[in-house]
Amino acid sequence: MRPMQNFDEKTIELIRARLKNSLGKSNMKFKYNINKVVKDAAVLLPFCVVQGEPSVLFTIRSKYLKTHNGEVSFPGGKKEITDPSLSFTALRETNEEIGIRPEDIDILGQSTPLPNKDQTLKVYPFIGFIKTPFENIIDEIHFNKDEVQGVFTVTIEELLYSEKKQWKRLGNTNLTYPVFQASSMVGIEIWGLTAFILDTILRRLTVPPLTTEIKTFMSGQ
Repeated sequence: MRPMQNFDEKTIELIRARLKNSLGKSNMKFKYNINKVVKDAAVLLPFCVVQGEPSVLFTIRSKYLKTHNGEVSFPGGKKEITDPSLSFTALRETNEEIGIRPEDIDILGQSTPLPNKDQTLKVYPFIGFIKTPFENIIDEIHFNKDEVQGVFTVTIEELLYSEKKQWKRLGNTNLTYPVFQASSMVGIEIWGLTAFILDTILRRLTVPPLTTEIKTFMSGQ
């Protein structure tokens, strides 16, 4: 039985519990640029179901953006002064970038904040589940072309078991992260902070396998 075989109600609740229990337990220490004002930002790692398969949704940033143009990313951006919380920021940016409303996303938890490449942003990753399943992601997601030049999904099975994976060092740290190659997007790599967040979350949800907890949960033990 594969971990996270589906996103049924029991699995969703177990994912929520696993993320809550792991929050704040990271031993990783990150540095920020002490010579600049470090701002807060938030991103959303969107779990979804595409053609019946548990998947993760990614965006490709517009080539016209000033920074990280053309790179694979999660929806997100800087916290605005009017945002009441960082989870609000993640949902607002997701709505602005790919047109999915906050009420259509179930926030399952969050992960340890991380610095961006130049250490001027403290990025808070949130994990969400898009409640409505997709059949054709290209036709069903109407993204903002000023910010996004494309969207795609990769099944969780492929992310967990793909052999098309390399390991690289994260910036000037001793941390390593995988570079994922999405088979559905020739020439597209998932790397950098996006890959580090993805790998961290998948590890938390699959080591040990969620299936053990699911069986215990369903047996009432």
